[in-house]
Amino acid sequence: MGAACSVGRRAWLRRLMLLALLGLVTTLGTTACNPLYDYYHHGPSVNNPTPPGTYTVTVTGQSSNGVSAITNSTTITVTVK
Repeated sequence: MGAACSVGRRAWLRRLMLLALLGLVTTLGTTACNPLYDYYHHGPSVNNPTPPGTYTVTVTGQSSNGVSAITNSTTITVTVK
């Protein structure tokens, strides 16, 4: 009788340990895959300013009624000091 009771306790303890291990692995896995993990542990990247100079920007717009499309574009010069 004592041996059978001991085997039952071990099985219960083994299941509990397996469940605890599964919970630990799940917790570690979900925190490491968090989208903010990289931000919290490495910080944001440096945002360098635009170097001074003259830049040309082309803006294009399109309108369509489903049959034909009209496209217009214009060029803008931007000076950064």
